[in-house]
Amino acid sequence: MRGMTHPAETSGTETAAARPLTDETAPHGFRSGFGRLAPEHPLRSAGTADSALLQELTGRRAASHPVWFMRQAGRSLPEYKQVREGTAMLDACLQPELAAEITLQPVRRHRVDAGIFFSDIVVPLRLAGVGVDIVPGKGPVLEHPVRTAAEIDALPEMDDEALEPIREAVRLTTAELGGTPLIGFAGAPFTVAAYMVEGGPSRDHLRPRTMMHADPGAWQALAAWAARASGAFLRAQVEAGASAVQL
Repeated sequence: MRGMTHPAETSGTETAAARPLTDETAPHGFRSGFGRLAPEHPLRSAGTADSALLQELTGRRAASHPVWFMRQAGRSLPEYKQVREGTAMLDACLQPELAAEITLQPVRRHRVDAGIFFSDIVVPLRLAGVGVDIVPGKGPVLEHPVRTAAEIDALPEMDDEALEPIREAVRLTTAELGGTPLIGFAGAPFTVAAYMVEGGPSRDHLRPRTMMHADPGAWQALAAWAARASGAFLRAQVEAGASAVQL
């Protein structure tokens, strides 16, 4: 499994035994914050806090080892290829009904213990207004790479309303998942920032490494921008229903 996965910071739940969870009665391993999520959040309403995945993530021993696929697993499925036909990758990520359907496909077919939100690390860039696309056979490519302090200063901050398609996709997904938890997804700030400097995929990240040494202040500002974007992206997923997140 690529990346690190952590339980989402959560609020009060109704377990299978209808015992309301609070910051004091939440399972060991959950941090405080149960009161910040809506009553309909799956950790409260669907009992995902007691799923095998969340048990293992919070230091409890589940009856069986939870199994889930990294987010790309569904892309080999015939139903995925059919539903994605004629739709660009980033467009698919930003169409709530389609993103939800793609997220659910591997869960339906294989009955795994968690779904992983269908998305991409550059979706927050697109939502913030940065020109980026995913070129088939190549990967994310920026219209204008970000390589100077002035270009970093000019980067737009993400508007909260721009995240509504993400929230809606998560709501649609968790409504179908029921007690199966959804894992949210975002790119690590270093990875996102490196793509932004390089302008596309790279094996050696020479341009980002050069910026880190030649202008560490600019790199720090860019990494901070990427961290804010990825953080807002993850927060929207958690608030809308993700039970855990991976970076």
